[in-house]
Amino acid sequence: MSLRVLILGTIVQFLDDFGNVLQKTLSSTGETLSQTVLGTVPQLMSFVSNVTDTATGITASRYSSPTLGVVEVLSNTLGQIVGTRVVSVPV
Repeated sequence: MSLRVLILGTIVQFLDDFGNVLQKTLSSTGETLSQTVLGTVPQLMSFVSNVTDTATGITASRYSSPTLGVVEVLSNTLGQIVGTRVVSVPV
């Protein structure tokens, strides 16, 4: 009896500009087979800290996760998410 393993693609997780964590399944040629919103950064990651830039009013809320690393969710003075930034990736 022989065992054959066929790798059909890759699963990647990433952030969008709205603070969502998405999972994308790619074929072996790099085509997107499916994409799913797993949840938001605050739902899936542990809160670490807030830092506010007083000149711009932008608050960077930092979160961490063993699988996603450390990310910042940027929000304005109204609490609206204006972007995300990856600070470090897991090794």
